[in-house]
Formats: sequence, C-alpha cells, structure tokens
Amino acid sequence: MVPLYLSFSCSLCLRLSSWVKGHAYLHGRDYTSAINAFRQLEETSVLSRNVDILATLGETYYLAGDAKNALSMLQRANAVDHLNLRGTDLLACLLAGEKRNRELEELAMAATSVTDSAPQPWIIMGYYCQLSKRTTKAIYFAHKACSINPRSVEGLLLKGTLLLELKKLQEAVMHFREAMQIAPHRFEPHKGLVDCYLAMHRSREAGNHCK
Repeated sequence: MVPLYLSFSCSLCLRLSSWVKGHAYLHGRDYTSAINAFRQLEETSVLSRNVDILATLGETYYLAGDAKNALSMLQRANAVDHLNLRGTDLLACLLAGEKRNRELEELAMAATSVTDSAPQPWIIMGYYCQLSKRTTKAIYFAHKACSINPRSVEGLLLKGTLLLELKKLQEAVMHFREAMQIAPHRFEPHKGLVDCYLAMHRSREAGNHCK
C-alpha cells in the first residue's frame, strides 16, 4: 500500500504540472493544449470550484474563439465568488455582445459593491451604458478604468470602440494602438484599427494592416 503522504505528494505534483503546462501553452498561444491542461485541473474534485482556474479557462476559451464556453466558465467563476473580479470585464464584454442587459446590470451592481479602485467595475458599467445607448456616460466609465490601470486591455478596447461609435476616429486609433502594443495577439485591437482606417477612407492603411 502506498503511504498517504506519498499519494498526496504525487497528486499535488500532477496538479502543479498541469498548471505549469497550461500556462506554458497559454503563453505560447497553443490554446487547445492550454484548455486541455486547465480542464484536467478543473475536473478534479478539489479544484472544480477554484476561481482562478475557472477564470483562466474562460479567458483561454475566449482567446481560442469559443465565446460560448468562455461565457460559461466566467459565469461559473463569478458565481463561486462575487468578490473576485478576475475575468468580470471580459464577462461583461460577452454579456453585452449577447445583449443580456439584465445580467449585465446585476454584474455591474455586484462589482461596484466590491471596490471602486479597480478597472473591472468601471468597464462593466461602461458596457452596461453602451448597451443602454448612453455612449457618453459609457466613455466616462471606460476612461475611469483606463486612468486606474492604463494597461487594461479591456478598458482600452471598450473606450476605442465607443470613440469609434462617436466618430472620434483619431482618438479611437490611439486607444486601439495602445491595446495592440500591450496585447498584440488579441484580434480586437487589429479589427478596431482597420475599422477606423476604413471610416477615415484610408483603405491602403487598412489593407496593409490586414497583411
């Protein structure tokens, strides 16, 4: 019979190995392998309700282009711990994309009750106002998020999108460029730049950016 402490140690090593592999795959943009590694962790009884793993899975699904599973995982992470804001800005983006106004409002109320010194609550409020057709107020909330964390990709993308809606194209370009510098692997800042160039009738630059 294997001693209990050895069994526990082996189990811990396997979980640590999956966690390291998952992040290595994620860093290498191998999202399918990253998802498989994190799912191995999430499917164990001990870690099935771990907020960090659920949020990481949600973010990885999103980067892999699987919005349905991304939404599901981020909702699970938020349900496990409403005080943990990890991934709630991305969750707001997904809810807004599906026009789920009521759930977005509830998420905003929960997040703002946690803190006002993190970018996520402001980003969530920004998406809620955008969905409610209050674009000017949405920009204020997006700007607030960016002032708290200038490297918030979700904040920069939201503000860039809102500025594009208001035809403030030069400002929108600036925000999409900043987001692209921070996260060049993300699709959204590239699309935002192309949309801006097309709106400015700069089709050559739009075409060059797509190459």
